[in-house]
Order: sequence, then C-alpha cells, then structure tokens
Amino acid sequence: MEVSKKLVEESNVNLGRTQRRFEMIGEAVKNADGVVERLNASSKDLTEKNKSIADIVERLMKLAKENDVTTDEAEASVDSQTQALADIAEASESLAQVATDLQNEVGRFHI
Repeated sequence: MEVSKKLVEESNVNLGRTQRRFEMIGEAVKNADGVVERLNASSKDLTEKNKSIADIVERLMKLAKENDVTTDEAEASVDSQTQALADIAEASESLAQVATDLQNEVGRFHI
C-alpha cells in the first residue's frame, strides 16, 4: 500500500509538472499570436508606405520627363537665339563695311 501511495504521489507531482508545462506552452502560443498580429500590422503598414513611395517615384519620373521636354525646348530656343545673334553680328559687320565704303566715297567728294 505504501508503494501505491508513493506512486500516486509521484504521479500527482508529474501531473502537476505536466500541467504547468502545458500552461507555459499555452502562454507561449498566446505570445506568438500577439507577435504574429503585430507582424501582420507592420506588414500592412509597410505595404501602404511602399505604395506611397511608388506613387511619389512615379510622379517624380513624370516631372523628370516634363523637365526633359522643357530642357529640349529651351535648348532649341537658345540655339535659335544664338543663330539670330550670329546673323545680327554678320549683318552688323556688313553694315559697318558699307558705312566705311560710304565714308570713303564721301571723302572723295570732300572739298
């Protein structure tokens, strides 16, 4: 009978340990669930931020393309103005030559 009591006591002790371990496992599962929920929330937040960044990059690319077109137009305008200034300079040189020639001709008739 003494052996039976000892076995029952040991079984009760082992049962208590097993119960505590299951309780610890249950707590660990609850903690893991909390971590998973936080990870899911973080993932959702990161996805939203990623989408926002992608939208910003898309707008920046659009602006860069518009700036490229504007730069090309400005470059063409500068080229046109440069050519116009070169034409004016050439015409001025021609006019100066005509003025010099005219002055020489007038100088011949000077009394």
